[in-house]
Amino acid sequence: CSNRSLAAGGGGGGASAASHASVFHTVDEHGHTLAEYAAMLRRRRASYREEAEEDASELQAQHRQLAQLRAVERLSASLANRPSEQALLERHILRGDEEPELLAAKRKRLEGFLAGRPPPEVVAVPPDAAPPAGATFAGSSL
Repeated sequence: CSNRSLAAGGGGGGASAASHASVFHTVDEHGHTLAEYAAMLRRRRASYREEAEEDASELQAQHRQLAQLRAVERLSASLANRPSEQALLERHILRGDEEPELLAAKRKRLEGFLAGRPPPEVVAVPPDAAPPAGATFAGSSL
């Protein structure tokens, strides 16, 4: 019989069960019984779990701090590379302080262009139709 099967109670009669019970209570050369060793292992395992949980929570806190630090660095880098307001105005991304009359004139001019356009049905070209020879689009030949 193996030690595991004996400890599990398998194999042997009542005499071997009594001898196994005495093994758990026999003191070894260090002055401890097998039951005491098992209790010490349980205590160490419990303390190890607590330490591991504390270490894990500390590691998670460090990861959160690192993520916050990286987010701040990314934001500060993007703000440092942001174009100036003058550059945005020059590229017509931002609207300047334009007069309402000037805006109304621009809108009226655009509405005039839209009114002069032919309807989409007239302009629509079937997808399989080829452009005529020598046709130009936006100032370049196709």
